[in-house]
Amino acid sequence: MIIKPNRFVGLHAHTGFSVFDGLGYPADHINFVLENEMDAWALTDHGNGSGLAHARKHAEKMQKAGRKYRQLYGCEFYFVPSLSDWRNDYEAHRQAVRDAKSEKKAMKRTSIDADEDAVAAGHTVENEDETKTIDVQKDEWKRRYHLVVIAKNRVGLGNLFTLIKKAYKHGFYRFPRIDFKMLQEHGEGLVVSTACLGGIYSNRILRGSALNKSRDEIQRELQNLTDRFTSCVGVENFFLELQFNRLDAQHKVNDHLIQLHNATGVPLIATADSHYY
Repeated sequence: MIIKPNRFVGLHAHTGFSVFDGLGYPADHINFVLENEMDAWALTDHGNGSGLAHARKHAEKMQKAGRKYRQLYGCEFYFVPSLSDWRNDYEAHRQAVRDAKSEKKAMKRTSIDADEDAVAAGHTVENEDETKTIDVQKDEWKRRYHLVVIAKNRVGLGNLFTLIKKAYKHGFYRFPRIDFKMLQEHGEGLVVSTACLGGIYSNRILRGSALNKSRDEIQRELQNLTDRFTSCVGVENFFLELQFNRLDAQHKVNDHLIQLHNATGVPLIATADSHYY
């Protein structure tokens, strides 16, 4: 079995933690964590918890062997601010497509595109380039933002599973989604971080810059987002993710997140994407 594109978090016993994004068996990643003198790790599949049982099985094996190890359970959710607004925007788009098709048929034209996002069938695969590319012309309903969520206790684990279930039941269109309302209702016992360039913070920074918004305008929008997230899970359970790579966009995001940290006191964590253990 190959786990879908994942986000893996190894928690160091003393100094902090590192984050990975990739493919592989949970056992391989757990072994890597232990070999590198870390003693905890969180598995956060994109949009689901399918790999968590496999991680637990290997964790129990390591613990029985006398290894000091703690398994953390999480999910890298697809997030939108409001599912209600998202549904309204999507239905407006669908109606526009239907109207365009009717007009095309009446005028015998063939130049109207169909809903290109709905024609692809079969398995859903995470497209990193799609979620991390800024297109100011792209409709907001097409967006799905990454959001890393980890359970810190038994109550949090129950809420994590509830969010996954509701994402498929109430927020599914090719991808399962959660929103602020869901997170507010089921935020107890959860730790949340802002994710990579696919996250909503990165999007608001890069989109704001592309639209020539001032630095102060972008920071105000980020502070508003922060207020909403901390209202859901508590200020002590929310973190801003920095990454370090060769992407110019990443440096711009880091710069804004550091300023946001200085203004709000929300802690920073350093993370990195890796596609193989």
